[in-house]
This record gives sequence, structure tokens and C-alpha cells, in this order.
Amino acid sequence: MKIEPIEKDIFFLRKTISDLTEEMDLLRMLHDMSKQLLSKFELNEITAILLNIIKEIINYNSCALYLYNKDSNSYKVAEVRGISENKLKQYKLDERIISWAFKEGRWAQAFFSEHPNPKSDELVYILPLQSVKKNLGFLLTFTDPEKDAFTPANIKLLAFIATQAGTALENQDLYSELNYSKEYINNILESINGGLITIDMMDKITQINKNATAMLGLPSGDIVGSRYKDVFTDIVVKMIDNEKKKALKDGFTSEVLFEYTISENLIIPLGINSSLLLDGAGNRNGIIIVLRNMAASKELERIRQLDELKNEFVSNVSHELRTPLSIIKSYVEVMLEQVDPDDHQTRKEFLTVINTETDRLSDLVSDLLDISRIEADRFDIELNSISISDIIESVLPKLETFDNNHNLIVDIPSGLPDLLADKDKMVQVFINLLTNALKFSPDGGKVFIRAEIKKDKLKCDVSDQGIGIPEKDINRIFEKFYRVDNSDKYEISGTGLGLPIVNHIIASHGGEISVKSHLDKGSTFTILLPFDRN
Repeated sequence: MKIEPIEKDIFFLRKTISDLTEEMDLLRMLHDMSKQLLSKFELNEITAILLNIIKEIINYNSCALYLYNKDSNSYKVAEVRGISENKLKQYKLDERIISWAFKEGRWAQAFFSEHPNPKSDELVYILPLQSVKKNLGFLLTFTDPEKDAFTPANIKLLAFIATQAGTALENQDLYSELNYSKEYINNILESINGGLITIDMMDKITQINKNATAMLGLPSGDIVGSRYKDVFTDIVVKMIDNEKKKALKDGFTSEVLFEYTISENLIIPLGINSSLLLDGAGNRNGIIIVLRNMAASKELERIRQLDELKNEFVSNVSHELRTPLSIIKSYVEVMLEQVDPDDHQTRKEFLTVINTETDRLSDLVSDLLDISRIEADRFDIELNSISISDIIESVLPKLETFDNNHNLIVDIPSGLPDLLADKDKMVQVFINLLTNALKFSPDGGKVFIRAEIKKDKLKCDVSDQGIGIPEKDINRIFEKFYRVDNSDKYEISGTGLGLPIVNHIIASHGGEISVKSHLDKGSTFTILLPFDRN
């Protein structure tokens, strides 16, 4: 039958429309699948959705999902369908197949080097789950050959699902780290001796620790979300009103004392101060209120001496915590709401920023925990024989994020005796000293690390050509929370925790630390440590 030209055109248009409809349906399906995976942040939800999607595509008989476990440095079963874990343990998957699948990044047929009851009528396939940076796990599926599930179209579809699953699993990992950091911060706030209350700009309580509820005689801390004027007594409301007014004007307040009646026979003196909370853009988003029990005269005198330091510490910690959290939240919100799931380059860049800011939070939390352990006399060290060269070699890679305006010079002669020290703690010491040397040399210059034997001790100097330390501050730089004021020259972030921790570590090793400094010429920190006599 001869088809006229117009009929050919109609036939072509109908086929084109049909093909486009199929492509649109496929795109909708891919979008829905991707949205299902990337909208979840709980591991069990992600794995359940993944297995459901794979089941819909290839209708497997059974499957087993393996995820990487960093504690055991191996792949562990995370979820199974249609097969028991005990039976699964009887199979021994060829490690070469796993390595090849990760290398190729696609489906592959799996073989077992040991198999108790091989089934000739069942095929086993492995699907690698990867992110941009690492291997996350793999999926084993057991299917019937006659189902012809692994068509080119299905394989292409499964590869897309594997990519989205890898992204979802990495997001979940970062989400877990963020939650872990938040829990750490909450634990730190609860461990602080003083009472802490935060309020937002609408006068609602956003956080309160147990010490604050105890000081104010409250039955519980279940008042978050309430307006402070509705739950506190008149005198506390009056004090917070005054603190809020001053903080909004000056950014912070000095300690003010007042008497608070908890019960008829119990009146305690309380100290109160506050600081303004700002978001990453510098906008006001609340006030942090600090309460202290001033009953003991010794504590009262100590607080009077540390008023300025404590206020500055709370302000600095608030800033150091707030900045990375604001950045992380902003990037996560943009990823969830604006970034195309298929835009892997942008997602990689955003996740890299989130990872960096999470590390920043983790470092701050570690410092806070170390100070907490020092205060509680629970700061333990584990002594082993280690060379100063090995310690410095472990430190140097961690300084690569600094700009190249600095010239780091290491002068450690061979043949120096080993130290009897805790390597991790000593690495922490030198990271802190070298980071300070680089940070307080904003114009660059040379930073020296020198080591030598001096009498019966190993002497190590860390020197810079930076801004130096005023003479009035040198005797106080190892005090907790103390920071040298360089605001007239440079804005340098920090909490004042690093050097006190360093001082405690050195003292715990039976050593000494001292500093010599000249303004605008630089500083030299000198450490003397006993070496291993064995």
C-alpha cells in the first residue's frame, strides 16, 4: 500500500509525539525516584526506598544491601529481602568482583568462590553504590534468568538510581555528623556550671540548660518556645529585660548581681550577663543569658576577676558556633530546594563546603570537651616512645589550608632521642602552636620549628615573624578564655582555649612551656620535654 506524503508526515508526527511522551514519562519517573531518595536523611528510610525502587525495576527474588563500616573497615549487611542473614553468610563473594564493580561503576554479574548450594537457575548481580569521593556499599540481587530484567534500558535506569542512592547515602552521612555535632554542643552546654538561656527576637525561649532551671527553681526545662515573660518570676523578667536592652545597644553586658528567692527559706545571689547573637549575615537573631550562682565568696571573687573574659568567651564561642552552623544550614537548604539533583558538580561543591564547616565545628567541640575534661580532672594521656620528627610529620599535612605567603622551615637534626609521650596529644600541641604562628602572621613571613638537646631535656622552639604579644599579656596567655586584643590591627578569630590546653598537655608530660615576644617582630614558644630514658 502506497503511503501519500501527507500520510507519511502524519505517521512521523504521531511517532515523534509517542516517543516524546515516553521520554517525558521516563523523565517524570526518574525525577520521582530521585526525589524519593534525596528527600530522606534517615538511613533506614533511604535503604527501604532504594530496595523498593530496584524491586520495581527488575523484580528480584531476593537481595542484600552492604554498606561500608568505617569502624571495621569492611562492608556489612545493612538490609536483606527474601534471604536470611545466616544463609547469606554461607556465600563468599569474590573480592575481585567487588573491586572491579567499583572501578567500572556499573552493574556486574557476581560469582562466589564458595557456595553451599549453587542454583543454576538464578543469576546474582552486584550494583556498586558510590559518591564522588568514596565507595559507600553495594547491592546484591538474585534474579531468574528468564525474567530478562537486565535490558539496556533497565541497566541505564539502574545506573541512575545507583548514582542518586550514593548521593543520598553521603547526604545522610553528613546529616548524621551534623546531628552528632549538635548533640555534642548540647552536652557541652549542659556540662557548663552556669545557667544558660537563649531567647529570640520575639522574646521566646529557644534553649535553657538544667543549671538554669535549678537556679531559678523551675520544675523542668520544658519551657522552650514559651515567652520568658510568661514563665519567669517578676524579678527575673526585669533582669532579662535590662540585659536585653543593654545587649541590643552594646552587643554584650557586664555581670550584674541580684538576689533571687527560690523558696521561702532559700535566697541565693545570682550573677547575670548577656551577649547578642548574630547570624552569618550579621543580623540579630537573639540574646544569650548567662546565670551564675554567686553564693560562695571565693567564687564571687573569681567571677569578678573573670567578668570580662567570660563575656568575651561566650561571645566568641557563640560566633564560632554560629558561623559554621549558619553556613551548613544555608547550603543544605539550597541543595534541597534549588540545586538540580542531576547537577553533581554543584552538589559536590556544596557538600565540600558543608564537610569543611563540619570539621570546623568538630575542632571547636573537641577544644570545649578538652577544657571540660581538664576541669573535671579526667584528661588522660597514653605514653609511648615517639620521635619529635614523627610528630612534626603528622602535623605538617594539617597546615596545608593556609596560604603560601608563609615559609615554614623545619630544623630538626637526626639522632635526637625519642620522647615518652602521647602522640595524639603532642600532635595537638604543635598543630595549635603552628596554627597560631601562621594565623598571627597575617602578612606572611617565616615560621620556624627547631629542636635540640638542652641538658636533660628536648627543647623545641616554634617561632614566627608576626604581630607579637604585648608585654602586659604574656603572663596571661595560658589562662583559660584569655585572648590578646589585636582588634586595633587585625580581626583574628578564636576562643582562647588553645594555649591553656597546650599548657596542660605539656605539664601532663612533665614538661614546661614559655614564650618570648616582641611587638611587630614575632613570638617564640619554647617547649622543654623529658625524653625516653629506656
